[in-house]
Amino acid sequence: MTRAVVVGGWGIPAEALRPLLPAEVEPVLLEPARMAIGHQDLESALDAVMARVPSGVPWLGWSLGGQVAMAARERFPGTVSGVVTLCSTPRFLEGSDWSVGMADADFRGFREGMRVDVEQTLGRFCALVSQGSASPRQVRRELQALDWPELTLDYRQGLSDSLEWLARLDQRALWQQAGAWAQHLFCGRDALVSGAVPETLGLAGERCHLAAESCHWPASAAGATDWISGAMEQVAP
Repeated sequence: MTRAVVVGGWGIPAEALRPLLPAEVEPVLLEPARMAIGHQDLESALDAVMARVPSGVPWLGWSLGGQVAMAARERFPGTVSGVVTLCSTPRFLEGSDWSVGMADADFRGFREGMRVDVEQTLGRFCALVSQGSASPRQVRRELQALDWPELTLDYRQGLSDSLEWLARLDQRALWQQAGAWAQHLFCGRDALVSGAVPETLGLAGERCHLAAESCHWPASAAGATDWISGAMEQVAP
C-alpha cells in the first residue's frame, strides 16, 4: 500500500474523499475543523499534526484542504513530497488585485451564520458545493449520507477558526513558484472556487486540469479518479 495524507475541506468529513483515491493508497485523513481545535492559526495546527503523519509522502487536499496541504509543503518541505489540490484556490476572498475570490459580503454571511445557526450554515455550504452539478440533488444526498461529527462546542469552535483560515490565507506567490511537486484540479462550474483561478494566477497548463462541466464536489468531475491517480504518481517521491 502507498501512504498519503488526505485533507478534507471546510465543514465536510474527510472520509468523503476516500472513494476518489487510487485503490493502492492508504490515507491518513485530516480535517481542518479538527486541526483547528486548540489552534487558531494554521501554522500551529500544522506543527501539532506533523508528528502523527507519515513523512516523505504526498498530500492531497480538497478546497480548504488544498491550502492546508500547500502550507504544509511550504513549512515542512522535507516531510511533504508533493501536493495535489482539488477545487482549491490560493486566496479564497476577493481583493482589489484578485477578482476571482468570494465577495466579502458573502463571506461575512458565513461568519455570521456560524454564530447564529451552525447546522443551517453547513446546509447552505453543501448547497453551494453541489451548485453547478448536473445532478445537484444527488451530490447533496451523497454529502448528507456521510458520517457527520457531533456538533460539540469544541467542534463548532474548530469550524469557526478554520473558516478564518480561509479569510486570512493568501498563497498566490507559493502557488506561482511551485514546481512539478504541485498539481491542481479545477472545476468549471464551481460556485466556490472560480475555474478562472489558474489563468488569473498564470499557472502552467501542465500542472493544472480543468473539469469544465463539474461543480465544487470533485467526485462530479468525469475521470477525476484517473486524474488524481496520475497526479499523485507525479508528486510521489
